[in-house]
Amino acid sequence: MKRSRATLAGLALAGVCAATPASGVLIASGDGAGNTTAPADDPGFSHAGVVNGLSGVYLGDGWVLTANHVGTGALTLAGVVHAAIPASAVRLDHAPGVPTDLRLFRVATDPGLPTLEISPSPPGPNGQVTLVGYGRNRGAATSWNGIAGWSWLSTRSLRWGVNRLTQSGQTIVLGGSTVRSLSFDFDQGAPGHEAVAVTGDSGGPVFVGGASDSELAGVMFANYSFQGQPAATSLFGNGTLAADLSYYRGAILAVTSERACADGSDDDGDGLVDTADPGCLDAADAFETNALIPCDDGFDDDGDGLIDYPDDPGCRDPQWLYEDPKCSDGLDNDGDGKIDWNGGPGSGMPDPQCTSAWRNREAAGCGLGFELALLVPLLARLRRAKSAR
Repeated sequence: MKRSRATLAGLALAGVCAATPASGVLIASGDGAGNTTAPADDPGFSHAGVVNGLSGVYLGDGWVLTANHVGTGALTLAGVVHAAIPASAVRLDHAPGVPTDLRLFRVATDPGLPTLEISPSPPGPNGQVTLVGYGRNRGAATSWNGIAGWSWLSTRSLRWGVNRLTQSGQTIVLGGSTVRSLSFDFDQGAPGHEAVAVTGDSGGPVFVGGASDSELAGVMFANYSFQGQPAATSLFGNGTLAADLSYYRGAILAVTSERACADGSDDDGDGLVDTADPGCLDAADAFETNALIPCDDGFDDDGDGLIDYPDDPGCRDPQWLYEDPKCSDGLDNDGDGKIDWNGGPGSGMPDPQCTSAWRNREAAGCGLGFELALLVPLLARLRRAKSAR
């Protein structure tokens, strides 16, 4: 049974901590440690990731959606870090001139995931949803004023759980944001993996449907709890607030229709813009990076902390195929006791053959190019022929 709406209206906002850095879901099932891999009928678990230690969801075509108070930052999906493009960030409005707690930004590299559908309408009454977030793991059982629940551990995991819609159509004003919201009560005895957002949960996706009909219905931005409830606990009767994306769908689609290869900006920082960038196939391309070119793929391929041209000295230009050519790989490739263009990681003697960091040869050549080496025997024969005359 759902609790009285007084739980939310009278008690919730005093217990909401929307900007506290924790983002995830706590589940009532089992020992609370499950659901860290995608469910069998997966609505989009792989799209949920970590942004600034909180959560975000990858929409597709290079765009990430999160709560505005999470901020712009690299998106980590399945352990892979996708750098953010700070200049692409857009905070959405609830109404003209009235900001809401939703933020869009682009990432520079392609996670290779399909585009998510955004729900055109809120979930139906009592409709089931899947919540996904990166947050505190469940700790020991606890109770307060006779209400059961759990305390939290300090560790975190990306986890999914389920809940059912308690109310839609609410407008919540919180922390300088006005948000059309969905709410989900945390009910004792509910079947399945009943879930609640940990206090401060931010940016995690709320899905409706399953693998064949999944839609993104919301983004979690806060939770609600009882007045005076002990910190770092989740109790039955608490709940989750999520932005209703059906209300903001038009604004989201208007922003995400822009493509990196047609926005007039140097999105990957290589000095080349839009279709002049070798990473752009055409103006409809969503990325200026090219996954097949190490000096333009947006990743630190050689692990030196530097990414692509012009930041990595191993890259001659954006189309160079090595981030760690032999003159930048930290190895004495020719065995002369001298390493790389700068002496290597041990600050040794630079190799004199490495006149540039991007050169892919430490050893000296024989002085003859391939074509000239073939020509020498011919010249010798010509000299002998001439002297025989």
